[in-house]
Amino acid sequence: MKELYEHVRTYVRTTGQRIQETHPVIQGVAFLVVVFVLIFPFFSILTRPSLNRTVFFFPHVQNGDIQTEIRYLPEKRYASERFSQFLDELTLGPISPDLLPLYPTAVRPVRAFIRGNEAFVDLSSEAEDYLEIGVPPRVAYEVFKKNVFTNFGNVAKMNLYIGGKEVYNGSTEANAESSDKKR
Repeated sequence: MKELYEHVRTYVRTTGQRIQETHPVIQGVAFLVVVFVLIFPFFSILTRPSLNRTVFFFPHVQNGDIQTEIRYLPEKRYASERFSQFLDELTLGPISPDLLPLYPTAVRPVRAFIRGNEAFVDLSSEAEDYLEIGVPPRVAYEVFKKNVFTNFGNVAKMNLYIGGKEVYNGSTEANAESSDKKR
């Protein structure tokens, strides 16, 4: 062990002497390169935007099977902000052309927030019109619910409104049954 210590000490001493014998400009450049190599990764880690991995579910165009789509969304400070951002992305629809959107692109969340362990979502009334020609209402509700519960583990109950009318309130569908029969 003592031999290893002496070897390292000798190596450091001779290296230090060689560095002192080099030209001051070369010493300065070498110092700047070392500082840059050490500091650049540190600052790049600190200044990069934080992204959250988010999973979206959409039905497949051909067979209707539920497929996943991964997106990285900017990190938000509060759960309600993150929830609103998530719903904006969900209502935009899938990126892949092989997947069906749950609602047309005209649909937007009118109100969306999380209170305690309950999520409240009010979608614009265009969603109701689309349900007649697009994804079947029950499938749209189930996939919407799956999206919310997967990405927000703290949410135990979801209340979904379309145009201010309750269509889903946690474990039972409020007006979805009657809406399906009217169509």
